[in-house]
Amino acid sequence: MSKGVSTLLFGLIFIYLPYLLGVIFIFIFISGLQLHIFERLNYTFTLFWAIGYEIVAIFILLSILKSTFNFGKGGID
Repeated sequence: MSKGVSTLLFGLIFIYLPYLLGVIFIFIFISGLQLHIFERLNYTFTLFWAIGYEIVAIFILLSILKSTFNFGKGGID
């Protein structure tokens, strides 16, 4: 994969992964899986992205915390 293509791919992942997670979160937890309520919500792209970004950050922090606890197990003696 060339450098230009990989840069474009990482950029798209940076934009759309948090957006999709934000949409899924709001659809499940705010609208209660009801499409007619979700359609009435007047949320912007930025709000969906910000919520999804926070979800991604939580997953990263939990991963770091898990690796911290597992560091002493099975490491070099």
